[in-house]
Amino acid sequence: MNALHFSAELGNAEICEFLIRDGLSLEETDSRNLTPLQIACQNGHNNVVEKLININSERHGKDFSKLDNLRISSCFALALSGNKIETAELLIKLGFRPDEHKKTQFERAIEKRDNPSAITKNPINVSHRSTNHDHQK
Repeated sequence: MNALHFSAELGNAEICEFLIRDGLSLEETDSRNLTPLQIACQNGHNNVVEKLININSERHGKDFSKLDNLRISSCFALALSGNKIETAELLIKLGFRPDEHKKTQFERAIEKRDNPSAITKNPINVSHRSTNHDHQK
């Protein structure tokens, strides 16, 4: 983990910007194989997420399909898995378009946030079926 990863984890966008302008890479991964953007998404640091995406966009353009270097899809998944709904919403606001599977995850996460009691349990009825084998002994 370098200083950029650490700053992203702490949520310090200004230090992240300084470190990037000073030469640290947005694409470098830490020991967990995470980029600074992934770390910021996982921790819900929207100020850092927006800063890193904007800096990357200045260098490579705003087309999210060309931002594979930042692992945008996994950023979205990390935000959802950590229940960082606002971060997932920010990624969409900035132009990321999740595929249908992730969109479904996003919709479930929104529902969970807005109405925790609306979470449905597994509708499959798992009942024990008695068999002849169960009665033999």
